[in-house]
Amino acid sequence: TDHTLNTDDLADINLSLTSMNDIKTSIDIEYEKHPARNGYTSNVESSNSTAITNLNIGTNVNDDWYTYYNGLIGDQKILVSATVVSPSLYGIDVGDFVEFGTMPVDPFGEAWSGKDFIVTSVSRQFGKLQCEFREV
Repeated sequence: TDHTLNTDDLADINLSLTSMNDIKTSIDIEYEKHPARNGYTSNVESSNSTAITNLNIGTNVNDDWYTYYNGLIGDQKILVSATVVSPSLYGIDVGDFVEFGTMPVDPFGEAWSGKDFIVTSVSRQFGKLQCEFREV
């Protein structure tokens, strides 16, 4: 984590969830490119049964890729939009990882602890930063 943000560091805090339309609970992964044909010789379909159950909706070399990709798009993620007003945090930039410490509200009945966020947008103005963060 590059930065820890608290209530006193932020103003105009806005919370939302990623869209249900962006969730992928099943992914078909093709691998081992065929040397002569325009295609692949192997494929595996992986699915996120937990997300399927929660939202009502074998081992191979691609499991780690699937786990990584599923962590990004396999379930709803918390989105935070806020104005950073603390001068000590004006160095925040896109791609930085942040965590939220003391906050005025828990996100959708969950806790802030143990959640990491990445900065996805920064708009710099004199005396403040408008930032957007996405749970990872």
